[in-house]
Amino acid sequence: TDFTYSPTENPEAGDTIRFQSTTENGNSFSWTFGEGGFSSEENPSYIYEQAGSYDVNLTATNDVGEQAKTKTLTINDPTNLGFMIVDSTKINPLPLEGAEVWLYDNLADMEGFEKPLRIEIADADGIVLFTNLDPITYYIWALKEEAGGVWAFGAGVEPLAQNETSLYLVPCDWYADQAKSSRSFANPVLLNLMK
Repeated sequence: TDFTYSPTENPEAGDTIRFQSTTENGNSFSWTFGEGGFSSEENPSYIYEQAGSYDVNLTATNDVGEQAKTKTLTINDPTNLGFMIVDSTKINPLPLEGAEVWLYDNLADMEGFEKPLRIEIADADGIVLFTNLDPITYYIWALKEEAGGVWAFGAGVEPLAQNETSLYLVPCDWYADQAKSSRSFANPVLLNLMK
């Protein structure tokens, strides 16, 4: 009785962990994942919500009897990227609830408004959080269309630190209808971490 799992490099809380039994001649399988979860599938998937070390156990059974194998799996903190989207035209910036944030992993797609990796919507506090990212440089557009124009801001961020959360303030500018139709907003700038 034995098993493998993936990803093996830096599995994070929130990732889907795929377990693969490499057991020979097993007829039934019983998994426990070290935090109360279990499965009877031969090759289950599991999501750990919290970082920590977990003892994963596979017990395989056939006509002869049963065998068990336990491995310790370390789940790391997720690599997150968060933004607070605000109206830059106010002395006290107001959150832009409902703004769309388009996430890119390269500048060319971002500048062309093409193929975002993910799109999230800002909550009532103007907050957007992307989870389980790679520790690389990302680019965003923050957009909120309204009558007469659009709030917009394009930005790049420093390379993310693995297993940490980086938070940025995104001050959106107002552009009238002509810019809205042509997507001719200001050039992307590098964002600063929120204090």
